[in-house]
Amino acid sequence: MPEVKESESVAIIGGGAVGLAIARELSQNGYEVFLFEQAEHFGSAQSTRNSGVIHAGMYYQPNSLKAKLCVQGRKMLYEFCQEYHVPFFKTGKIIVTQNAEEERKIDFYLVRGWANGVEGLRKISCNELKELEPNIEGYSALYSPETGIVDATEYIRALAHLADNAGAQLFCNKKAVEICARDSGFELRIADTRMPEDKQEIESMEFDWLINSAGVYADEIAAMVNSENKNRWHVIPVRGEYCKYYFSKRPELAIRRCVYGLPEELRTRDGTLVSGLGVHLVPVLEHMRGKYCLSDSVLVGPTMKAIFQKDDYKIDRYPESYFLERARLLLPQLRLDDLHLDYAGIRSELRESSDFLIQRDTGHSRCIHLLGIRSPGLTASLAIARFVKENFLQVAI
Repeated sequence: MPEVKESESVAIIGGGAVGLAIARELSQNGYEVFLFEQAEHFGSAQSTRNSGVIHAGMYYQPNSLKAKLCVQGRKMLYEFCQEYHVPFFKTGKIIVTQNAEEERKIDFYLVRGWANGVEGLRKISCNELKELEPNIEGYSALYSPETGIVDATEYIRALAHLADNAGAQLFCNKKAVEICARDSGFELRIADTRMPEDKQEIESMEFDWLINSAGVYADEIAAMVNSENKNRWHVIPVRGEYCKYYFSKRPELAIRRCVYGLPEELRTRDGTLVSGLGVHLVPVLEHMRGKYCLSDSVLVGPTMKAIFQKDDYKIDRYPESYFLERARLLLPQLRLDDLHLDYAGIRSELRESSDFLIQRDTGHSRCIHLLGIRSPGLTASLAIARFVKENFLQVAI
């Protein structure tokens, strides 16, 4: 690795959408940026193993970081995609109710969305629902015209390309194995994850700033920086699994918008209550004749399962029948043989907070931790990057 310059050097641990967005933001504003990702590819964990939905912002507590950064980030993300030719599609979203009791619950999200500044939200009747999505069954729905989908892989590539062009140095297969706080910065000991542990060569580098954007491993990085953090924050890995179906031969399964039921909750083994958006239906983008459009395939998912290992994508996966039972509430024509198991993702639920946690380390003011950055982290990534720059690196300490 090259030597690090002495002034305003920043180490970012984690090369997902948020880490790369921060790398781009800081490198374009004169910081000497080095980003380390332990996986073989950037964004290969949470950032590309999700539904790819650009969220509007009606789910989150007003004045929370999630609410503010989702609404800001959505607008920034649409502009970014247009400017840098990242494939996206503003599909809109409908949150479908099945009875009068559920209809009363979406009033909560309608009011919350208005409080958060979400544009265009409105309740629609069963007849209006049928006009928008003829194949979906429901009692009524909440319609969000600002929701969309993005090709997350292309978004990650664009962020990495722009950060690289601005001078950031980005490394995959590099894992922080030790972090030592100095008087005015940090020494990182970095290992190459392509080598067996007993043969790894450890490189030491020094930085003025450290940004912990390590996703499901952010609590472990925080503990390396400051031993007091070991009992302060705990990331719970929650796996979300997906199926997919194709409607080219069965047009009665076609949808053109994101279709959701009401949010769900999961109580983990330690009693933590985790909120999720439930199994939903999301159209998939495809490249056709030189442009991107909606394909004939639809994602069904995700599930919610608390797991023991932070890299467990496979053990004890749900069968197709699990997805069918939930998806048929929205799409009764769906059959078991329509469904095909697809990928899984792991998100970083934070035991101590349902909101994003972005703050300085209590013992080392030049270290910024980002924990619990799960949905809507992809949507909010550009806003998170600006928030970190303006509220931490550009504020006197």
